Amino acid sequence: MKTISFYSNKGGATRTTSVFNISAVLAKNYGAKVLVIDTDPQANLTMRYMSYKTLENGGSYAWIDGISTIEDCFLAPQKVRKAVVQDAIQQCMFPTKNGEEPTYHNIDIICTRNKDMSETTLSNVEQTISTGSISKDVLNKVLAEVGEYDYVLIDMDSSIGPLNQMSLESSDYVVTPVHVDPNSKDGIPSFSTFFSERKSINNHLEHLGFYSVRVNGNDSYAKELTAELEGLLGNNLFDTYTKEASQANWSLDNGIPLCWYEPGCQIAKNYVALTKEILYRIEQKEEN
Repeated sequence: MKTISFYSNKGGATRTTSVFNISAVLAKNYGAKVLVIDTDPQANLTMRYMSYKTLENGGSYAWIDGISTIEDCFLAPQKVRKAVVQDAIQQCMFPTKNGEEPTYHNIDIICTRNKDMSETTLSNVEQTISTGSISKDVLNKVLAEVGEYDYVLIDMDSSIGPLNQMSLESSDYVVTPVHVDPNSKDGIPSFSTFFSERKSINNHLEHLGFYSVRVNGNDSYAKELTAELEGLLGNNLFDTYTKEASQANWSLDNGIPLCWYEPGCQIAKNYVALTKEILYRIEQKEEN
């Protein structure tokens, strides 16, 4: 089982969109069994992959009260953690086309709650981690109970707090989406510092590199900054990038990953190529 975190210390970097689509490509194109874990307190991945549940409940998030979530997994006593984790794992059900019935596609999720769903959120749990009431290796303990998966993908927010520290310290690999704008470029040194600190604790952690997202090929500034990033990052910058495209938003809104929603569109092809490059880079790391 390979655990891959998607982390950027800047907002708007399409971390959730990446996990949503890359998990789907792994399942559809590679026949992989995939678990995604939502550790972003906004719960966007949960809302996208479980949108059919919300629709079944008339737009209400009440369904989440009937399952365990990542918060419960973190807070559970060790003697009952396995049962809580197994209860938390939910099948991602979605139609392959609008109008069809939702079906299972070999992708599971451990959901999280945002403040609109519950009073107990990851933000509360993070405070508990900070005080030492929860062990900082609790995510490793959760991962030990999930069962057999080929890949676990972790959707993170942009903070450098205890929760994200724990996620990287529990991962095999981290991938960093970078929006082609000056703020993201300026955030690269602080990411590198954060990564180095986490690797000093988890020496198995490997950074697969940065990939550019929401690229507008007609934007002269984007072209210039992309060239600057290539010079700055060298081989740490993926060859693959994702374009700015409305289809990505439509697929999120409908809860259907691009490789099913509109597989022939350019951004769907971008995510297929990006997944292939991620797997190639993992293979290179393992050979070395």
